[in-house]
Amino acid sequence: MCMRYKIKFMVFLGWLFLSAITVQAQFISSDTAKIQFAPTKVPDGVTWSPSVSLTDGGLFSEKLPPNISAEVWVQSQPISAGMSWRPPTSAT
Repeated sequence: MCMRYKIKFMVFLGWLFLSAITVQAQFISSDTAKIQFAPTKVPDGVTWSPSVSLTDGGLFSEKLPPNISAEVWVQSQPISAGMSWRPPTSAT
């Protein structure tokens, strides 16, 4: 009888361990998304940080003094990251 309980306990521990394993996957893609930064052709939904200005040649940032950094960001329309993509509808 004692051996049967040990086997059941080991099976239970194995099941518990296997159910806690996380799975990771990588998606490799070489797709590109072109966004034009021309004063007359800025796509809808594209914005950038106030420290950057739009010129005829594209986005431009003033030269900063040494040892100084600036926050620079660009926000675009949603870009898909795989074969089937849906934007998040909620977060908890």
